Amino acid sequence: MVTSAVKVPNDRMMKEIFYIPALLLLGLVIMLQCRGQTQPAS
Repeated sequence: MVTSAVKVPNDRMMKEIFYIPALLLLGLVIMLQCRGQTQPAS
């Protein structure tokens, strides 16, 4: 008996989608850190 592969629809989102909010949050943190710095570190 030979069975062939059956494609099942994927109900989950792609995991790459989760990189977008993570990168946006990282950019926001970096922007806030740079803006709050009043004098250069010595």
